[in-house]
Amino acid sequence: MARGETYESFVEKFKPKRTTDDCYTPPAVYDAVLAWVHRNCDLTDAQIVRPFYPGGDYENYPYREGDVVIDNPPFSIISKITRDYLSRGVRFFLFAPHLTVFSPARDCTAVVPGASITYENGAVVRTSFVSNLFGDIAAMSAPDLGQAIEEAQAREDRSLPRYVYPAHVLRACDLDRFSKHGVRYVVRRSSAQRIARLESQGERARIYGGGLLLSEAAAADRERAERQTAEAAARAATATAWTLGETEWNIIKTLE
Repeated sequence: MARGETYESFVEKFKPKRTTDDCYTPPAVYDAVLAWVHRNCDLTDAQIVRPFYPGGDYENYPYREGDVVIDNPPFSIISKITRDYLSRGVRFFLFAPHLTVFSPARDCTAVVPGASITYENGAVVRTSFVSNLFGDIAAMSAPDLGQAIEEAQAREDRSLPRYVYPAHVLRACDLDRFSKHGVRYVVRRSSAQRIARLESQGERARIYGGGLLLSEAAAADRERAERQTAEAAARAATATAWTLGETEWNIIKTLE
């Protein structure tokens, strides 16, 4: 173990890195999706099954007649999964990566709700769905599904503990906020130490994704960055919204 390295960060190096295949679905989001499918599809006498649990084997899962798979499969093999299900007559409604939602077999319906899901590993993924429950429909928008997903996540967010960290702790989300508001912040290695949790957190909590413990000088710089970020956000909130005038509307009427 390197000098100054925490035990948690040392152990973390030997853990497998998570990918989009590790995007486990928050229960509230899954329940919202399941309810939407029930409202929009005939699932009379259907048994909902979820073969894509950690360590599960979807190919050898004991599917029965009438089963409907509503689940979040490994995104990297979504096309293989849909081809297999279609060949075996298994009905399904599967989470799928938004940008490649048309990649699976052509006999699927692409259901695009226009929503991002924050999965349990922290990944925020624009998510759509593929299904064989909608007959000859090739693709469809689903704004009500998108709204249900957003509302489910809002409810779940309110139930999660919220933490406020001191200026001496820097997280990736802090740097993200600085960048979004055009604020530059730099901390040198000699002014920071990687940490996984604060002493006050004990075993009850940890800093999600880890963080940096800052020196007094680096923390002061970080506080200045926070003030600049707040000022930039305030300016954006009070920005003048220009509207189109008669001249512009007359020009627009001449355009095709």
